[in-house]
Amino acid sequence: MREMRELIEELLARVRRARDEAEADAEQARTDLVRKASGIAGPDVSLDPDVIRAAADQWAGAIERLRLLDEEASDLRALLR
Repeated sequence: MREMRELIEELLARVRRARDEAEADAEQARTDLVRKASGIAGPDVSLDPDVIRAAADQWAGAIERLRLLDEEASDLRALLR
């Protein structure tokens, strides 16, 4: 039983690290989207809807990854109870 608990705790630690990375990715994607959608990416960058849509999709994907990692962590914590 103790080995199982240690394995679950190790998996939970991995999920936490992955979530930290995903959170940083989501923040970068959000910043990228804001820059591209607001036109502050630079004077040579036009407001291309395809570029903005791609940035929005990246942000949405990063948010989805955070949600999935939160669910996984919740499931693992439930196993520890």
